[in-house]
Amino acid sequence: VENTGDCNLSDVNVTETWFSDGLEFNGVWTNGSREWTYNGAKVWTLNGILESGATASFNVFFNVTQNGTLYNNVTAKSNLTNDTNASNQTKAYLPNLTVQKITIDEVVYVGNTTSFKVVVTNTGDCNLSDVVVTDVDYSEGLVYANRYDNSSREWTYDNGKWTLVGDLEVGQSAEFTVYFLVNATGVLVNNVTATSNLTNETNSTNKTTAYGPNMTVQKITIDEVVYVGNTTSFRIVVTNTGDCNLSDVVVTDVDFSQGLEFNGVWTNGSREWTYDGNNHWTLVGDLGVGESADFTVYFNVTLNGTLVNNVTASSNLTNETNNTNNTTAYAPNMTLQKVTLDKEVYVGNTTRFTIVVENTGDCVLDKVYVVDTDYDHSALQYLRYENGSRNWNYDDNGKWTLIGTLAVGEKANFTVWFEVLTNGTFVNNVTAGSNLTNETNNTNNTTGKPICDLAITKIVNTTHCYVDDLVEWNITVVNHGPSTALDVIVKDVLPEGLKLVDVRGGTYNNDTHEWIIGTLDKDQSVSIVLVTQVLINGTIRNNASVNTTINETNYTNNNATNVTEAEYICDLVITKAVNCTSCYVSDVVEWNITVVNVGPHNATNVIVKDILPEGMELISYRVSVGNFNEVISEWSIGTLEKDTPVSLVLVTKVLINGTFINIATVNTTTPESDYTNNEANNTTRADPICDLVIIKVVDSKKVYLGEIVSWTIKITNNGPSEALDVKVEDILPDGLVLLNYKASKGKYVDGVWTVGTLANGASETITLKTNTSGVGNITNPASVNTTTHESNYTNNNDNDTTEVLPYVDLVLIKSSDKPKYNVNDTMHWIIKVVNRGPCDAIDAYVLDVLPSSTKFVSYTSSKGSFDAAAGVWSIGDLANGEEAVLDIICKALSAGNFTNNATVNNSVYDVNTSNNYDNATIEVVQEDEPVPEPPEPTPDEPVPPVQILKTGNPLVVLLIALMAICGSALRCRKE
Repeated sequence: VENTGDCNLSDVNVTETWFSDGLEFNGVWTNGSREWTYNGAKVWTLNGILESGATASFNVFFNVTQNGTLYNNVTAKSNLTNDTNASNQTKAYLPNLTVQKITIDEVVYVGNTTSFKVVVTNTGDCNLSDVVVTDVDYSEGLVYANRYDNSSREWTYDNGKWTLVGDLEVGQSAEFTVYFLVNATGVLVNNVTATSNLTNETNSTNKTTAYGPNMTVQKITIDEVVYVGNTTSFRIVVTNTGDCNLSDVVVTDVDFSQGLEFNGVWTNGSREWTYDGNNHWTLVGDLGVGESADFTVYFNVTLNGTLVNNVTASSNLTNETNNTNNTTAYAPNMTLQKVTLDKEVYVGNTTRFTIVVENTGDCVLDKVYVVDTDYDHSALQYLRYENGSRNWNYDDNGKWTLIGTLAVGEKANFTVWFEVLTNGTFVNNVTAGSNLTNETNNTNNTTGKPICDLAITKIVNTTHCYVDDLVEWNITVVNHGPSTALDVIVKDVLPEGLKLVDVRGGTYNNDTHEWIIGTLDKDQSVSIVLVTQVLINGTIRNNASVNTTINETNYTNNNATNVTEAEYICDLVITKAVNCTSCYVSDVVEWNITVVNVGPHNATNVIVKDILPEGMELISYRVSVGNFNEVISEWSIGTLEKDTPVSLVLVTKVLINGTFINIATVNTTTPESDYTNNEANNTTRADPICDLVIIKVVDSKKVYLGEIVSWTIKITNNGPSEALDVKVEDILPDGLVLLNYKASKGKYVDGVWTVGTLANGASETITLKTNTSGVGNITNPASVNTTTHESNYTNNNDNDTTEVLPYVDLVLIKSSDKPKYNVNDTMHWIIKVVNRGPCDAIDAYVLDVLPSSTKFVSYTSSKGSFDAAAGVWSIGDLANGEEAVLDIICKALSAGNFTNNATVNNSVYDVNTSNNYDNATIEVVQEDEPVPEPPEPTPDEPVPPVQILKTGNPLVVLLIALMAICGSALRCRKE
C-alpha cells in the first residue's frame, strides 16, 4: 500500500476480498517493509502511521488446487480513505505424464527374442522436459538384449534408463522398442517407470507368455509275430510333451529291414494325416499341448527273422526325434485229408467222412479250423459229428475249430455224418486253415439209391360263397423226395352242385377226372386251379388223391379235401339328398333317403337307421313303403325285391348354427355282395342369424344451452343365434359435447360403442352424458350392426331429438352524472345494459319512467331509440357481450330526493333477473348548496347462471322490478 495523499494515514488495513476457487489461503503470511497485524479472517492492519509518500508491504501464501488463470483481488482503506482495491493473476498448470508398455510378442518360445514398445504421453497442460524411462523391473526369464529402436522421437540409453531428447509437448507422445532374450517358460512380467521435470514417477506393466515346445514319437509293433507272405502293421504315435501347440508335424518312415516292404496302405488314427507318396506323413491342423496323434502303416513280410523299423518326427518348433520297433516272421504250413467211410448208401440213410489235419510247417498253429459246406445240399444233409484224436468245437454252420494249438508234426481228426437225400454219386469237398496258413482242401464222394414222398394239398379260395359265384380249387402236389417221382397222376371227381368253368396251370380231363403230371423231381411243386360255378346252396365238399410208380416213404399225405358253404346274396344301395346345402338357423331342411336292391336275390328284413345330428329337430316325414319309428329313428322296409327303389323324406328344422352331417345306413339279414354302399350322408351348413333391435331415448326433450342431456341406447338380440362383433355407431352431432358414458358392456371410443358378442335374448345399454353447445333442435341418430347375418335390418337404426333453448343474462346499471344538483340544473340519467350471454338477446328494451321532479330534455344512445313519453328504451337485438348506453338529459324542477327506476327485458329467457333492475337517487337543492362530483358508476359483479327467469309479456316489467327490489326471484323448471 502507498500513501499517495498529502497527509498521514492511520488504521490502514488490507482485506483479501476475493480470489479464484483454484486458490486456497493456507494461513501463511510474512511481513514486508513494515510490520502488520493479522486478525485470522484475511484482514491485515498496519502497525503505526503510513506517512505521506510512504509504502508498506507484506506477503501472503496460497495453495494452488486448480489449473488455469487464477485471480486475486485485495481491498485497502484507512481512517481517511475509502476502499481501494487491486487485482492480479497467476497462471497455474497441471503437469501429467502417462506411460504404456505394449507387448509386441504376446507369445514367444524359449531361446527366442521378444519385444516391448514403451509409449510416454504428455497428458497435462504444460510442456515437460527431462523425460526419463526406466526399464529394470522384469521377470528372471527375460534378459535385456542390449538393443532398442527409436520410433517417433530420439532417445539416449544409459544402463536401463532412456532419456528423451528434447521436450515433450502437451498431448505429444514419444516411444521406443526394447528387446529381451527369453530363457524360461511361463508368464514373464515387465514393469516400466517414467518421470519428468514436473511429474512424479508413473509406471506400466505388461507381460508375455513363453513356451517350451517338445514332441516325442513312438513306433508300436501291432504284430510282434508275423508270417512270411502276411501283412504286418506299426502304429506311429506323436505326442506334444511341451507347453504350446505345434504345427507342421511331419513323420518320416523310410528306415526299415529288407524283409519289410511298404505296400502303400496306411490308415488315420485319432487325427487326420496327409501322405506325400514318399513315406512322409503330415498332420492336418495343430497338435495341442498334451495331445497325441497317430496313424497305422502296413508292410508285406517277404523274409523271416527279426525285422526292424525306425521312424522320425519333427514340427515347426521341434527338431527331429525318432523311435524303433521290430517284428518276428515265421513260415507255417498244414495238410488236409477227407476219407469216405461209406462208399454206397440208400437215399434216406447216412454216410460218414473222416477229416484229418496235420501241421507240416515250422511253428505252432492256432485257431485251426475245418469247413465242410462244399457239397450238394439237396443230396446230402448234415446230421452230426464225433471227435477223433483231438476235441473240436462246431458252430452249427459247417465249421469246426480245434480246441488248443496244433504242434509241429501233430495230427488231429473228427468224423461227420450225412443223410443221403437223393440218388446219385455225390462229391464232398472240405477246406481247412489256421491263424498262420492259407486254406487247403480235400475231396471224397458217396453214392445213393432213389425213394420219394408225394404230398397233395387242396385249397379253396373261399370257404363261404354265394349261389352263382365262381369258386377256385387250388390243388398242389409236392415231392418231398429224396428221389424223383415218376408217372404221377392226380384224381379229382367234382361233386354235385359244382360246374367246371375253367382250368389254369395244368391239363385236367373232365371225363376221366384226372390230372396227369408225369415226372416230379425232389422238392418240385406243381399246381392246378379248377374254376367252378356254384349251382346250389349248402355245404360242398371236393376230394383229390395223388399216386406214382416210385416207392414212397409215406402214403398218408396222398389225399386232400376242402369245403365251401354257399348262400343267397343281394346288394342294397342307399343314397341321401338334401334340398339345401346352405341355410340359416330356424330354416326347414328336407333329407331325401332312397334305397334300391340291385340283386341278384331279394333282401329280407331291410332296415334304415337315420339318427338326426344334434341341432336338427324332426318336424314330419314321408315314406313310400314301410314304417318310420320317430323314437328310435328307424325305417322298417321289410323285404325288398331286386331293382325296386323306395324312399323316405325327413322334414327337419335347424336349431343351431354349424355344419350338419346326416348319416343314414341300411342293413338286411340277407348277405350282400357289397357293403361299401350301405351308408350315405349329405351335409348342410347352417349359418347363424339374429335380429338386433336398437332403441334410443333422450332424458329431456327441452333444455337450455349449456345444460347436460343424457342419451340412453338399448340394444337387444331377438335371436335365434348370438350376434358377433356387435358395434353401435353414435357420432354426436354438432351442438353436443361428450362428458362421459356408462356402458353395461364394452367401450365407447370415437363415436363407436364396441359391445362384442350379444347372446340370444340378451340386452345391453349405454348412457352418453353430453353438454349442449348449440341451440335449436338436435337429433342424435344411432345404428347397430354385427358380422352375424340378420333376419331384419329395419330396426337397426333409431334416434331421438331434444330442443336446446337459448338464454341470456342481461345486466342493467343505472346512474346519474352527479348525486346532487341545484334546481333548474341540467342533469343526466345514465343507463347501461350489458348482455353477458351466452346467447344474443332479442328485442331487448328498458322501461324507465322519469320522476315528475325532472323534465325530459333530450337523450343520446349507443343503440336503439328512447320514447320519453312511454318511458321505453327500445334497444333491439343485443349480441353476446355487447353493451348499450342511454344518456337521458333532464332538467331538475324542484328540490328534494328523487329516485329513478329502470328495468331491462327481452324475448329470450334471462337466466338471472336479479340484475335486470337498478335505480339511481339524486338530491336537488337550491343554488347556494354545493354540488359534489358524482362517483364513477361500477357495474354489478356477474352472477352465475343458476336460475332461469321466464319474463313473458313485457307489460309485467314493473311487477318484476318491484319483486327484484324485495329480493324475490322466479325460478323456471326445465321441461
